[in-house]
Amino acid sequence: MALFLYGQDTYRVRQELRGIIANHTKEQESSSRIFQWNGKEDLEEDLLRELRANSLFGGPGLFVIEHVFSHPEACLSLASLLKEPLLVVIVCWGDPPRSKLTSALLSNAECRSFPLLQGLALRSSVIKAFQERGVSAPSELVDLLVGSFADDPWSMAQEIQKLSLALLAGVRDWKLLVLSQVNINIFETIEAIARKQAPVAFARIAKHMENGDDPLYILSMLAYQFRLLLEAKTKKDGVPLSFPQRKALSIASRFSQESLKDFYKEIWEADTCAKTGKRDSLSSLFFLAGSISN
Repeated sequence: MALFLYGQDTYRVRQELRGIIANHTKEQESSSRIFQWNGKEDLEEDLLRELRANSLFGGPGLFVIEHVFSHPEACLSLASLLKEPLLVVIVCWGDPPRSKLTSALLSNAECRSFPLLQGLALRSSVIKAFQERGVSAPSELVDLLVGSFADDPWSMAQEIQKLSLALLAGVRDWKLLVLSQVNINIFETIEAIARKQAPVAFARIAKHMENGDDPLYILSMLAYQFRLLLEAKTKKDGVPLSFPQRKALSIASRFSQESLKDFYKEIWEADTCAKTGKRDSLSSLFFLAGSISN
């Protein structure tokens, strides 16, 4: 049996995969066998080995295959073995490319597609996520999350988790906890810094101040986003990126890994100076923009 999981909503793909693994472990109990193919070994050889294990131990093992589309030599092996008595889960982090393997999977596997949710479906999923955590979310909060994170399910999940804990703890002013539009606009500021455009960087910071954004919060967000840049830059090939990391990758390409480390160190030091009172947060912010952009 083969299951094919794919779609732009990689968070729901991940959740579905976790559920499949958990159910398999529960059903097979002590005899549970889970294999994951990482692209480093021969796929056909690994699958045949698992088929032999089935005949020896009885009961199906679970074979999880990711990144197979990045290994053309493995595609034919997989396509020829789809109908074997083996529980195979093929995962594509995004929409699958047009290929013979994709056609074979769509024809022979049980397919589960996870597109990004929209409209009422997205709103309902947010409400349900809060309810599962024992929280009745205010309608205004649901609207804000839907409007801010419709295309970023990973950040949506993190926000729901954070806000659920806060609401259960009795926090009333939840608006202070929601990532504001600055989290989106910060990329424009980083873009200016990445291009070493000091005048633009200063103008972007001034715009943040005009919008009423707290300088210390801007520093914290810069530290967070430059950490994402560094993570995106150093991520190993074949390892799926989260949505924030994918968004940061295009900017990260303009930096060397060493320069990113240096920038992140400067941001961390500026943030520390502001928080310890060695320099006021606004001065730290402008000083940082100038030093990085030069």
